[in-house]
Formats: sequence, C-alpha cells, structure tokens
Amino acid sequence: MVFMKLSGGAEAGDKKDDAYTFFASTTLDNYYQETKFFGYGGVDFGYRKTMGTNDADDPYSQIQVGAGYGRVYDATPLAKALRIVEDLKKYGVLSRELSDAGYLKLAQIIDKVNEYETKYSLVEYKKYWYEDMAKVFKEDGALVGPELSPLGVIRIQEIIDEERFSTRNHGWLVRAGIGYIVSNYDSGSDEDPTLNAAFEYYYPISYKLQFNETLQYTTVLNEDVTHNISNNLSLTYELSNRIDWENSHIITFMLPTENGFKDQVTNTFSSGFYYYLTNSLSASTTLSLTHLEDNIDNNGNDDVETRLFVGLKYRLF
Repeated sequence: MVFMKLSGGAEAGDKKDDAYTFFASTTLDNYYQETKFFGYGGVDFGYRKTMGTNDADDPYSQIQVGAGYGRVYDATPLAKALRIVEDLKKYGVLSRELSDAGYLKLAQIIDKVNEYETKYSLVEYKKYWYEDMAKVFKEDGALVGPELSPLGVIRIQEIIDEERFSTRNHGWLVRAGIGYIVSNYDSGSDEDPTLNAAFEYYYPISYKLQFNETLQYTTVLNEDVTHNISNNLSLTYELSNRIDWENSHIITFMLPTENGFKDQVTNTFSSGFYYYLTNSLSASTTLSLTHLEDNIDNNGNDDVETRLFVGLKYRLF
C-alpha cells in the first residue's frame, strides 16, 4: 500500500512539504500434511518520510518465524457459484437453487480452472469446464430442461469472463512466533528479538459481503517490555463489479511496563471505496477518524483527527 500526501503554504513563496509511506508484508504458511498445523515465515518492509523532515527515515525491516493452527479457505469460487445460480434462475435456466452438496461441487469445478487449462489447453478447456458444470446442474435436478441451454452456457461465460469477484475467505487460524527487527525507522540499527501472536477470522456473509477480524500482539523482548495489541474489524461490500466499499474499526493498545510511561489507546474508524482498474490493481479513497487517548491532558492531540487518503493498491497474489 502506498499513500502520498502533498501540502503547500497558504502564502506565495511558502515551502511545500510532503510525506509518504510504503509498507509491504508477506507471510508463507507451510502445512504439515493434511492437518491444520503449520509453520510459517514472514518478512515486513517499510519506507517512509514524515512531514517536516528533509530526508526519509531509515528503512524498516523485520523477519519472523513461528507455528500455528487452523486453516483459512478461499471461498471466492463458492461466491462465483452462488452468482451463477442466481443468474440462471433469473433467466429461467434453473428451476431452483442447488443443494449444499451441489454448490460445493460446482465451486470445486470452478476452482479447478488451472487444471482444465493444463489438461485441455487454453483453446479447448472451456467446453469441458462448462460441460462439467452442466453435469452438476443436471445431477442435482435443478435444470428446467433436460440439458443446459445455450443461454445458460452464454451467461456462465459472461459472468466468469466479465464480472470481477472480490476475494472471499472463510475460516480461522492462530499463529505465534519470534521475530527480529533488522532495521528500524528511527535508528536504522537492529534491535532485540520480538514476540508475535495473531488470531485471524474470516466469514463471507454473502457473495457480496465479507467480514474479517485480525487480533495481533507484539512486543520487543527487552528489559522493559511494551505490550502492543491491535484488533481490526472490517466489513467489505461489493457495490458493483468494479467498486468495493470497506468499513473498518481498528483499536490499538500500547501498554508500557517501564515506570513513568502511560498507556495509550487509539481508535480509528474508516470508510473507503476501492475502484478496481484490474483484478490486482485498485485506486482507493478513504476517510478516517482517529482518536488517541494517552492519559495526558491539553497536549494538542485530544481532538478527533480526520484524514482523507487517496492511493493505489496492488495485490500480488
């Protein structure tokens, strides 16, 4: 995610100032056989320049390793199956919805598109792919006629080729591990090891609505630890093929154990729209409201802070 903010002085000749932030994070989970146990490794990288400074900070980088339990499944193929059935019912191709087993079987076939491409080639695979989808409708007893009509085939093709589906995830997992900050923004030098833990929960309420929750805990393992806890709740609604509306609430706790330092609690509410230029690249506009409670009166940050972000987001996977 990249954000850039430009501001200029109100009077002619005032010096313009800018700030930017770049942060990338990746985690690779490796499951043990067919169980829900897994090991993981992760890398975080950040680069920023803050307002009022001439130069950017030193890069931030951290590596992590650990283990966890649970699985998160990609439910996007099931969302596509629900959308296809809804459309075929609308056009009178299907007499009813599929059974639960039928939906799962249709989603499995949709998810195997790469296997069909490999087996039958990019030129020929669709005829076999659609044929197997048609078998699901027939075996489930949902077809109006004896076979899937040409209209049904055309509508399936149009939905899959022309409509964009937001990622839908389902499931939960917990993970815990240790990390090492190789370089930090302020100092540029390495620091003590870190302890990291997280709980993730994902639930697709419908093929248009997705609920996510991520609870994280981190601390640097030094003499006076500071407990950092954050919980991110988000609800994303697919307004159209190209526009998602995302609303979130993030609450963070910074709980120092060193004498003389006070606890801090930050609440951030945000609402943003993502316009997808491609399936991986989106432009975004987000309005956020942030309140910091640091148990210090009249220090200039007691009011709610309002920010408007405009940026681009690229999803690698």
